[in-house]
Amino acid sequence: MSGLIFPGVIKFIGKIGVTQMPPQDLAEMVTEALLENEKDFALSTVAVEALSYIGSTQDGKAYLNQFQGT
Repeated sequence: MSGLIFPGVIKFIGKIGVTQMPPQDLAEMVTEALLENEKDFALSTVAVEALSYIGSTQDGKAYLNQFQGT
């Protein structure tokens, strides 16, 4: 059952959290979830989508840009 709910939670965190939390905290939560469940294709897809929401803000872009080329 958690396999069905968890991707929705990650998507919610990415969409809503971007207006409420610092991008560092959001990116860390999404990345941890992705690395812990790396074989779950649905979760991987949603995690990338959540990272795109984080990158849609100026602060998110600045934070994610730190990892360019690493």
